[in-house]
Amino acid sequence: MEQDVVGTYLVPAVLAVMMVGMGMTLQAADFRRLLAYPKAVVTGLCAQVLLLPALGWLIVTALQLPPEFAVGVMIISFCPGGVGSNLLALIARADTALSVTLTGISNLLLILSLPWWVNLSLRTFLPGEQAILLPVGKTILSTALITVVPILIGMWVRHLAGAVAQRAENGFRIFSGLFLGVLMLSIAIKNRDVIIEALWSLGPAIVALNLGSMLMGLVLASLLQLRMSQRTTIAIETGFQNAALAILVTTTFLQNPRMALAPVFYGGVMFVGAFALIGLLRATRMAPSKRHADVKL
Repeated sequence: MEQDVVGTYLVPAVLAVMMVGMGMTLQAADFRRLLAYPKAVVTGLCAQVLLLPALGWLIVTALQLPPEFAVGVMIISFCPGGVGSNLLALIARADTALSVTLTGISNLLLILSLPWWVNLSLRTFLPGEQAILLPVGKTILSTALITVVPILIGMWVRHLAGAVAQRAENGFRIFSGLFLGVLMLSIAIKNRDVIIEALWSLGPAIVALNLGSMLMGLVLASLLQLRMSQRTTIAIETGFQNAALAILVTTTFLQNPRMALAPVFYGGVMFVGAFALIGLLRATRMAPSKRHADVKL
């Protein structure tokens, strides 16, 4: 019953409120950047939407994770655009405009791609009778109602009352962090009988996925000769996932709390990884100076 309440009511409600907060940081110009400055945006989207799932598959295959844990890791790799990445980009003195654009576009793209990716993972790691596939149409509709509609509401609020929306941003950030922590703690308590086993199995995979994704984003952006502010943003965005959405998929759609442990662990590790990256870049004087932040893409 506890898990039913968490998965059926708490997770969707918390995620919807978080998406309203995300929408308040967005405006139509953020999506037009894809056409105006395609190189940086497309590079970031490729790293988030295509390369990150491939990295996740390599990791779970190499480490031979138990099936449910493997699916959980794959699901977190399918959920880019975590709430809070824009703040991290600001702290890193990176390109926050690019960060906002990548967060907004990636969250819209995953609505259509998510059920297909999840079902592919279920067929791969839980073949036969073990696999409970997501109904594609229903999943797209449910995900859109919980994510896209609240994002549009947030954008509408910002359009009508920009000053109010900007003042409310910090409140939504605090709410998002607190309630994401509550969700993660409740799932960890629900799985307390297997938490040690999960840590041993999932720990190396989660750390490898987080560090590997940030390195992959940084290297890809460097190879394409993007500015350092853009490289930092893409590295952060690639490593910072929407853990709340992954928890929604595992607890609400699939009703599998063991799968939810992967996004729970990743939700903690990604903050540590992001701040470690920021500290490393500053220590090596690779981070862009403040005067270069928020310049055009």
